[in-house]
Amino acid sequence: MEPRPAPSMEAKIDRLTVAVEGLDGRVCRLDQSIRGNGKEGLLVQHALVAARVQEVERHMMEVHAFRRWLSLGVVSLFGTVPWQVVQAVLVKP
Repeated sequence: MEPRPAPSMEAKIDRLTVAVEGLDGRVCRLDQSIRGNGKEGLLVQHALVAARVQEVERHMMEVHAFRRWLSLGVVSLFGTVPWQVVQAVLVKP
């Protein structure tokens, strides 16, 4: 078996050129995916999701605050009704 001759410098450069062109195409496609290329890209989608999450968190805080005020109102109602009954019994017209 005879050893194969080493590839020439031109052949190596040609292979590297083809590989670099393939990588360039992949980088361009990744760039289009990230930036959007006229559509919503990954960055825009991420920003939209982050905004939605913040809106949901704000809404949940409002719900918790409403629950607190509602529970305070119910407690005061349970305190006021017996007091009104006591006053109605003690003060007979």
